[in-house]
Amino acid sequence: MATESIKQSINNNIFLKNILDNSNLVDSDLNNKYWFTESKTSELEDVLTGTQKTSFFIVKKYDDDGYKLNDDGSYVLSNTVTLSDNITAGLQNSRYFFFDDYGNIQLCLEDCTVSTDSSIGHTSSTGGECKCFRSAGIYKDISEGGTMMFIKHPLNNKTRIKEDSALEKSIGAKVRTPDLANQYVYDDKHIISPNLKWILRKRENFWYLLYNPMHRTDFKEIYQSAQNSDAENMDNGDWYANVPIKSTLQKYCNSFIISDLGDSTKQLLDPTCNQVISSDQCLRNSFYQVNLIKYMNVPETLRAAYNTPPLPLCLCSGKGSEYARSDVGSESFIRYFGAPGGINNDCGGRSTSISVCNINIDAAHSVQTKGGVNIQNSCGNDVTATRLRPIITLKGPRLIRLPQYGQFVDPGHESSDGSPVIVSYELKEGNQYTEVEGIDTTFVGAEFVFYAVLITKNCCNPFGCRLTRP
Repeated sequence: MATESIKQSINNNIFLKNILDNSNLVDSDLNNKYWFTESKTSELEDVLTGTQKTSFFIVKKYDDDGYKLNDDGSYVLSNTVTLSDNITAGLQNSRYFFFDDYGNIQLCLEDCTVSTDSSIGHTSSTGGECKCFRSAGIYKDISEGGTMMFIKHPLNNKTRIKEDSALEKSIGAKVRTPDLANQYVYDDKHIISPNLKWILRKRENFWYLLYNPMHRTDFKEIYQSAQNSDAENMDNGDWYANVPIKSTLQKYCNSFIISDLGDSTKQLLDPTCNQVISSDQCLRNSFYQVNLIKYMNVPETLRAAYNTPPLPLCLCSGKGSEYARSDVGSESFIRYFGAPGGINNDCGGRSTSISVCNINIDAAHSVQTKGGVNIQNSCGNDVTATRLRPIITLKGPRLIRLPQYGQFVDPGHESSDGSPVIVSYELKEGNQYTEVEGIDTTFVGAEFVFYAVLITKNCCNPFGCRLTRP
């Protein structure tokens, strides 16, 4: 009964209904004007199969006349370009591209950079004046002869222009912020606002501003209603979702899977989706500290540690959890996902360290990385033992296999693409480290799997390790 009631509540909200089931949305010029429909094969194979169709309300299609560079170096309104052309151009300079919580867009039409001379502030790509700024830190709009554009959300009055002090809020800076790196993502066709309420989506030559109903009060209230009325399905075993809620969330997340701009790794546009798709996805996202749709397996001992009642650790730790707890407003369901009292309240005071000791730790046998990596492996001997203990330090951008006992890459070894891979094998005696030379070595090259992860392993008995995340 509770399931039917929740489904009816979703169907009563036209924005949510067309995510769960858009079959009644006929193909017409009027519907195509106001609804952005996606039809794609599921890439979330573990939880969703077949072709999935969803529709999102179009707030704005950016097909208005845009600005074109004139012969005198100024930008003028022209019917030969569109605002979508300007958005695409501005996105190339992501350090100065903003898509804010109100759905406004701010960009620079020229390629500028922060100057090493603080008195100048910003320079063009050629080293000259950056016309996006009137002076250091103050933007110069097109109407003033500059190159900054502010494209207002058509339905709200929150139009504050970002100034230089807010540059860390640009999407180019946001994806590099340490606590968000590899979790908040975008590509050349998909951008999501920091509060996850608005989505910019490009199709062919035009950008569309889409209304995202998933992180708004209506869906939060439906979710909380299910927490109260459908306890049988809203527990850890069913990953806190009755059938219509689970289907709506999974179809939504599948609608916005993007490719990393650097290497085409598949990622989820919504940085909280890994929290809700499944318990495995939540665990792996938390452990590996990167937003992906596919991960390596996590050892069973770690699974058990992460899923300790009453609240799985992945909901309280990791970049997905951090984003949900800090960047998304309280009107979003994600702040209450799995935690009726709220994530901040229910996770408050919980220890996020994990201690695992057993005879065979798979994580110590094979580590996969994407990007630079720094891994320390101290497994194999009791920390209280008086005998020497091996320390292995790895730095490199390729896949390295680190058996607990076996072969290691020599210092100076290069991968197939010439990237340096340095592994030193040392012995610890007291507080002294002595490098050992002549160790048999091997290098195993492989395709990148995920972004850099720092894992520190300290011995806790002769056969196991204590694993802590950074």
